[in-house]
Amino acid sequence: YDQAINIDPKFAEAYRSRGVAKAKAGNCQAAIKDYDQAINIDPEFAEAYRSRGIAKNTLGDHHAAIEDYNQATWINPGFAGAYYDRGIAWDALGDHQAAKADYNEAIQISDAFGGPL
Repeated sequence: YDQAINIDPKFAEAYRSRGVAKAKAGNCQAAIKDYDQAINIDPEFAEAYRSRGIAKNTLGDHHAAIEDYNQATWINPGFAGAYYDRGIAWDALGDHQAAKADYNEAIQISDAFGGPL
C-alpha cells in the first residue's frame, strides 16, 4: 500500500486498505489516520467511514463509531455491513432495541441483494 500511495497520493482505496492492514495488526490508532486520509481524499467513500467506525468501536469509542456508520449509511443506504456494525456498537452501549433495528435492516438489505453483510 505504501508503494501505491507513493505512486498516487490521491488513491483513497490504498489508504483505506493500508488502514485495514494496520487495524488487523492491532494498531487501530494508525489505521484511523489512514481512514481519515482516505475520507479527506474522497468524502463520499462509505467503506472508509465503515472501516474507521470498526476501528473506533474496537477502541471502545462506540459513539464516534456510530457517527461513522451513520455517515456510511447516509452515503450508501444499501450498505448492509454498516448497519450490522452499527448494531454491534449499539449493543456495546446497551441499546439493544437500536441494535436489533440495525441487525434487521442489515438482514433485509442482504437478503434483497443476495449478498453477504
